[in-house]
Amino acid sequence: MEPWRPSPRNPMDRIDPKTFHFQFPNLRYASGRKLCYLCFQVERDYFYYNDSDWGVFRNKVHPRAPCHAEQSFLFWFRDQYPCRDEYYNVTWFLSWSPCPTCAEEVVEFLEEYRNLTLSIFTSRLYYFYNPNYQQGLRKLWDAGVQLDIMSCDEFEYCWDNFVYHKEKRFQKRNLLKDYGFLAAELQEILRNPMDRIDPKTFHFQFPNLRYASGRKLCYLCFQVERDYFYYNDSDWGVFRNKVHPWAPCHAEQCFLSWFRDQYPYRDEDYNVTWFLSWSPCPTCAEEVVEFLEEYRNLTLSIFTSRLYYFWHPSYQEGLCKLWDAGVQLDIMSCDEFEYCWDNFVYHKGKRFQRWNLLKDYDFLAAKLQEILR
Repeated sequence: MEPWRPSPRNPMDRIDPKTFHFQFPNLRYASGRKLCYLCFQVERDYFYYNDSDWGVFRNKVHPRAPCHAEQSFLFWFRDQYPCRDEYYNVTWFLSWSPCPTCAEEVVEFLEEYRNLTLSIFTSRLYYFYNPNYQQGLRKLWDAGVQLDIMSCDEFEYCWDNFVYHKEKRFQKRNLLKDYGFLAAELQEILRNPMDRIDPKTFHFQFPNLRYASGRKLCYLCFQVERDYFYYNDSDWGVFRNKVHPWAPCHAEQCFLSWFRDQYPYRDEDYNVTWFLSWSPCPTCAEEVVEFLEEYRNLTLSIFTSRLYYFWHPSYQEGLCKLWDAGVQLDIMSCDEFEYCWDNFVYHKGKRFQRWNLLKDYDFLAAKLQEILR
């Protein structure tokens, strides 16, 4: 095989301390740092014992066929772990966030390995001001990847596990120089709604199901219509819940935060429609009611695919509070699914097919009517 062609290869065990302190600091602009390092950990539940793998990849800069660190990992992983039906927990610590091409390849990789969870901690954001790079990060987020900026804890973890430190204690030095800016920038990128979602994501996350195991994410497709003087203004997008253990944020909360920032005027007329994969929890229901108190001229319609803990009294009470506040509540039917497909999915001209989207529609519609009655 030609030396420039990417191939599965073994990762490095560790990197030099000077390399770590030069390549990994949180910097807004990092001149002279054209290399990208990827420290990884693969945890596998294999029968009755846990198996773990560690290493470091670096991008390959051959001019005829460059290979990014993320691509090197994907080549290696497919060769090392060919089984698609095992459970894998993968963590990356990156010196640069993925480019749009790598983001696309990671999303395809996650389609192959359905039982794999991926967490990415990045030290810096690659071209964070470029819309294409921002959209790449949102596509990763859409595919279920946990994204965050490396903090002191992650730097110390990398020092202990991926650096030839020769028993020297970790010192953060200038590693956290622009952490605050980068964390806020990433939050802003992910806070803004995605344009659309992938068709496979839609067909996996949105079907009417009584019990939907493995679907811990919640997607919120929204439409905001505004009567502004003598013309109509409309806004569209998709939010997904943030599952960070330190600061979880439900999709509804993401929308409310974004809306208050985007539409600060309380005296205009707004018609808002949500298409949710899961109905709101009691906390989100309370926050929506308070939100409607702020925006007296706003009407909200919620079409939900599934009912979240529909048997639990507090969740039922939350739905009733929304109903009492004037929210229109209904279960997504074929019309709503087709509307979402046309407006919120990267369908690439493919016609809508309902497949198994309406499997438990009758049960859920009757259950919602019973709750509200």
